[in-house]
Amino acid sequence: MSNSTTLIDQISSTQATKEVVVNANFDAASPAMIWGRRASTTNGLTWGYYGGTAADSAGGLHQIANGTLTLTASATNYVYATVGASSVAIGINTTGFPTGSIPLYSIVTGATSVTAYTDMRSYQPSAINALAMLSDVNVASPVDGEMLVYNAAQAKWLNTYQQDQGGFVDGNIDSWQMGTTFTLAAAQDTYTADMWVCNAGTGGAATVSQDVAMVGSEMSGMARPRKYRLLHSQTTAATTNPTVGQKLEGVGQYNGQTITISVCLQAVAALSSAVVGIRIIQNFGTGGSPSTAVVTTQAIAWNLGTTEQRFSAAIAVPSIAGKAVGTDGNDFLRIDLLLATGATYGIYHSQFQIDWCPSGTSATGIPLSFRYRGIQAESSRVFRYIYVTVGVGTLVGNALGTLWGTTGAHVKMRLPVRMRNSPALSLPSNSYTISGVGTTTGSVGTIRTSVDGVAWDVSSLTNAGTIGQPIWYNGNIIADARL
Repeated sequence: MSNSTTLIDQISSTQATKEVVVNANFDAASPAMIWGRRASTTNGLTWGYYGGTAADSAGGLHQIANGTLTLTASATNYVYATVGASSVAIGINTTGFPTGSIPLYSIVTGATSVTAYTDMRSYQPSAINALAMLSDVNVASPVDGEMLVYNAAQAKWLNTYQQDQGGFVDGNIDSWQMGTTFTLAAAQDTYTADMWVCNAGTGGAATVSQDVAMVGSEMSGMARPRKYRLLHSQTTAATTNPTVGQKLEGVGQYNGQTITISVCLQAVAALSSAVVGIRIIQNFGTGGSPSTAVVTTQAIAWNLGTTEQRFSAAIAVPSIAGKAVGTDGNDFLRIDLLLATGATYGIYHSQFQIDWCPSGTSATGIPLSFRYRGIQAESSRVFRYIYVTVGVGTLVGNALGTLWGTTGAHVKMRLPVRMRNSPALSLPSNSYTISGVGTTTGSVGTIRTSVDGVAWDVSSLTNAGTIGQPIWYNGNIIADARL
């Protein structure tokens, strides 16, 4: 490229054989002339163009010969180039430049000849996303705010939305406050690892248990090792799909969006079509409309082996436009894996995640690396729905209060985070300690709960105290505000 001081051979007004210098300069500039109008072969409704060297999307070079195109009379003709994985070609139509093509010329014709034309060529073609020309990039309908992420399955960089921090609560399955082993009755939803709802299916039976993952056993590419896995053991075959999933607060989540569901899975024994679908249930809550849930299912066929793998699938969440959400705050979006019927098996689950992705994404969606917020942040998310304190003996209480009579007291506890709703309160123990008196037992009276704390009255204490004396509760406390 020349500037004020040129690098190009110049032509003197007095020199002989000026055409030699001109032709040499055109020869040097010829790569930029590919697809350009060739006047010597353009006549009437025939359009001539120059050839040259062009690269396909895989980097292969193609020699394009000089050629001609036949124009349509009395129309606007669009001339363009298309670049494939192993080909480069010129095309023409009267409807417009195809998506992904390289615009060359817009040519207006009369009955017998060209009346006007516009050169659409540029260093970066004006109607194409330059990223789409790269062999390892697949950009689908990009919008403002999207990112490029690498998808190993497709060996390409893909565009996807910036990720929110919502999605599954405790996708890493770290929280097991309610126990580590659960028995599932037929066709009955059962909460297992705190936020995870499992079902054994019609006629089926199953157990769910905590599996402690062996240190260093994580699969290749697992950015953050998991400590626990959820083991669903189907002990009696079911006639309807057993499920593993979660209820997400608010039916409006992912409204009208396409999402990618991803999870790491491993079978106790290899099983074909172990996971056969993903199901979305949109429940509009008490008083909502429609009164029955909207169910959407995406068929899949995940074959599980005894080596851990990450699986993913895209599913479109229906729009809730025109629907009405109830006023009790119990509306939800439920997402389930549908497990195989007619068989017994064991499946380990870990690192569930939801990612936004563009509509029209391939069946596997666009799974991003697992996002781990850290145990403190994730625990706070869990505590919004379920909080369990563990009794630590008679000297340190979980809830404190004072005696309002010699054998009666009022006990209260502030919750660590604001809960989704006023929780149901369970007090498995009746053991208390009165300061200066010692341990005692009592009967629970009126229970009061709010999103910020719980309180209850205790009566019939077996050891009497003095009004105003401190008292504390020694047992576990379960505050449950799950959907």
